[in-house]
Amino acid sequence: MRLGYEGLRSMVINAFAENPLSGNLFVFTNKSKNRCKILFYDKGGLCLLCKRLELGTFAIPTNASQFEIDRVELAMFLDGITAIDIRRNKRFSP
Repeated sequence: MRLGYEGLRSMVINAFAENPLSGNLFVFTNKSKNRCKILFYDKGGLCLLCKRLELGTFAIPTNASQFEIDRVELAMFLDGITAIDIRRNKRFSP
């Protein structure tokens, strides 16, 4: 969790083969899963949000090193709600 803007930006480019200026949010956690950083691009530049849990851990799948979630699952992730066993009803997607 020592990386800042440039370190995380280069990790997004090199490890994920993604563009950090795309508007996507990139979430990084430490090994003990009690801290996370979110890197994203806003109108003027890169933003870095950090969260440290005083008690407990973030619930992420243990078998995946990278995965994609939507905004609702991200909010649940940050609030400590486990979204692994939640079933989604069908919705229209264009």
